[in-house]
Amino acid sequence: MKRYSLLTILALYLGLLPSAIQAGAEHDHGNDNEPALVNANAPQRLPDGRVFLPKNTQRFIQVRTQIVNVRDVAKTRLLNGTIIRQTNAKGKLLAPQNGQFILSRDLPQIGDSVKQGQQFGTISLSQDAQEQTNQAAALADLKQQLKLAKLEKSRLSKLGNLIPKQEVDAAANTVQRINAQISAYQGGQHTSQSLTIPQSGIVNAIYVNHQQSVQTGDLLLEIIDPKQVMLEGLSYDPLLPTYITSASVSIDEKTIPLQYQGTNGELRQQALPLRFTAIKDKSNYLTNVPIGLPVQIAVQTQQKIAGIPVPIQSLAKNASNQSIVWIKVAPEHYQPREVVFQPLDGKQVVITAGLKGGERVVTEATTLINQIR
Repeated sequence: MKRYSLLTILALYLGLLPSAIQAGAEHDHGNDNEPALVNANAPQRLPDGRVFLPKNTQRFIQVRTQIVNVRDVAKTRLLNGTIIRQTNAKGKLLAPQNGQFILSRDLPQIGDSVKQGQQFGTISLSQDAQEQTNQAAALADLKQQLKLAKLEKSRLSKLGNLIPKQEVDAAANTVQRINAQISAYQGGQHTSQSLTIPQSGIVNAIYVNHQQSVQTGDLLLEIIDPKQVMLEGLSYDPLLPTYITSASVSIDEKTIPLQYQGTNGELRQQALPLRFTAIKDKSNYLTNVPIGLPVQIAVQTQQKIAGIPVPIQSLAKNASNQSIVWIKVAPEHYQPREVVFQPLDGKQVVITAGLKGGERVVTEATTLINQIR
């Protein structure tokens, strides 16, 4: 299907291109050599570079303008940054002892939500063959000692008042002590330790399987809190942290105000990393943004510059790839103006040259006006 430009469609819709409609070959209605009629009311680029745009076309493409004024605004720096996790957003579960990991229920999957204190599994104490042999020998020796101690206690008890009572009590204490040692050995052979989730969040990684042998300190599970995110921007001005007043970031046409948290003071590839957190982000928009996403952080400083703030949508490029804005100079005439600008925040820029206070700047439909030829 043949495609038409947006301006051609607009002109046809408004009946501004009667010359574009021609009769077929078998329906000749006149001399083909006659010049085509030109509609003087069609949107068009004038020889002096201005654009003629009729009122009905302005309403159709929804042109919006605003009167601008010169004022002092905060000088803004743009920092290249990324979305990162906060330092306390990650929790790790480590094996507290050597043993065999036993799941308490189905193994959670990556992305599953878990709660702090939730049962994850147990670790049963594992012993090698030599340890088991040594413990078995020690247990057998204790049982033999217990047998002899009981015989000694029984013999002394039968003597009655012929011996001091302290000897009978000592024999009884010996029996109790050996019994306690035997219980400790038998209990140690079946020792298991319960494992619980260290913090609420979602499962980020799992490093263990059911009945897997683990060593003390092995990483078993990693949990992250998706709500605890922050931004890190790189500044090549080491003094920038001393005069930051505010900051913001724009993602998918949504601007989120930020609060400066601080820096560790260590250069990273000749740049100083600065940390920011979102404020007034009630919808937790940043929690849905992938970690590691590159962003641009607009940092406002205490320094002031004189300029004219305009929406970023007011900017366009001319044929020479220069930045321009469109000025409404008459009810149906618009003039391009080359400008110099600096970033202001995620939604605005400040014009520092090329524009005067009191002029009316196009704020919407700039791209459509810029396409008129």
